[in-house]
Amino acid sequence: MKQFKLGFTVIAFVFLFAGTILWADEENSLAKTYRLVSSRQSGSVDLIEKTFDAAGTLMLELDPDSLVSKSSPGNDEKKNAKEKSKEAESEQKPVIQSIPMKVASRQSYEEMLIQAGNLLQGENAKSTLGAWYFLENKTEIKIGESETRPELNLEQPIIGVDIKGAQANFFRQDGFLTRDELDLINVQGNTLLLDHILPNKSVKVGDSWKQSPDTMAILLQLDLVFNLDIQTTLTEVKKNVAILETKGWIEGSCEGSTSKINVTGKAYFDVTRGRILWFGMVIEEKRTAGYVTPGMDVTAKVQYKITPMEESKNLTSDSTSKLAFDESQYGLILFEDPGNAWKFVLTPDWEPMNQNKFQSNFRLLRDGELVAQCTVAKVQNPKVSQDTKPEDFANEVKEWLKESFQSILDVKTLKSADGSDVYRVDVAAKYEGLDLRYICYLITQKDAKEPKQYTMVFTLEDELMEKFSDANEQMIQSFSWK
Repeated sequence: MKQFKLGFTVIAFVFLFAGTILWADEENSLAKTYRLVSSRQSGSVDLIEKTFDAAGTLMLELDPDSLVSKSSPGNDEKKNAKEKSKEAESEQKPVIQSIPMKVASRQSYEEMLIQAGNLLQGENAKSTLGAWYFLENKTEIKIGESETRPELNLEQPIIGVDIKGAQANFFRQDGFLTRDELDLINVQGNTLLLDHILPNKSVKVGDSWKQSPDTMAILLQLDLVFNLDIQTTLTEVKKNVAILETKGWIEGSCEGSTSKINVTGKAYFDVTRGRILWFGMVIEEKRTAGYVTPGMDVTAKVQYKITPMEESKNLTSDSTSKLAFDESQYGLILFEDPGNAWKFVLTPDWEPMNQNKFQSNFRLLRDGELVAQCTVAKVQNPKVSQDTKPEDFANEVKEWLKESFQSILDVKTLKSADGSDVYRVDVAAKYEGLDLRYICYLITQKDAKEPKQYTMVFTLEDELMEKFSDANEQMIQSFSWK
């Protein structure tokens, strides 16, 4: 009996001792810290495999009388905010047209970090510079019954990236990106900036840190952040891979529309190599209709697989040295007429709206405010009007404006980039008590078997002329016939 009691005591002691060891090991594991600081160096190259899938609804706000989209060019264009506010109470509620949409995109590219920067504003800002070499693009977009497969020109695969403050700028080494190309490459989760989600210090499993408005604004493509509550947590570490989970919400604006986003994200960080090797987000966004974009209720899923490369034949110090990080060229977009008649270069604040082979419309948005509209339209009988003189064009503009016309401010004769004749007429007008400015161009191609002639008309409120500045110059100076 004594032996049994002794044996029981010994067994109990062994279990107690073992439990103490296990408890101590668990306590040590929880107490261990992991250095979550990027070791990425300038000049390093990664292979990026990106998938982007989105599905949801686009919502067009239609005028209850005309059933035309309220964001369509010309609809309520000449009414100022005060007039709209007064009429708001008596207006019928707009009709909302819901259109299903779906996007599926698969891309791969090599990425070189040329210079690591920060997201600060002003004098202390330092650009993050990089280069992308695109290898593959397979994208399908379905909106309603319409399907498109936008293409990326892989014959000019190198694209420069300069991220300064909260602004990401993209440019092609030779020539210009098109609007479709820009939309293809500029999606949520810019891989040059993923390291900004890290805490840049040692943390323990279970530790959390808040994400900054600047980081989330550029990763989620918001122009302005109103409020946010997004945190990242180190949830566990397996085989030297730290698993980071991000969750929260953010409210802000994009291209003049307000947006509410719920985000859930995950990242795998190789503690030994000091690199993020995988990153993904699920983004649930509700956005109101704006001046240039419809409303939306969309869920998107983006994933990036990141593989550090020992060397790259595509991105070398020699090939990237040819990239000119020239701010005057940032964001310039090549726009080509759907009727295959002309082309010009848009600055990034001009947004294409409706286009067909007869007419193309654009809107100028600055600081979230609609500043101006531009319409490029085909002259239906150019043979008759080829002999038009500048003063004749000025009279035509006067007749077109009818009772809105106030005065001719200026008449000029110019030449476009390819030598075509260009007449410019500046006009002051008034509509329902609102002072307006029209800048009208007549562009003529005379030396051709089939003469071409187009008008380009900029419309804006007179009080916005300073903000408009020379927004018309890039378009008219770069105009050329195809």
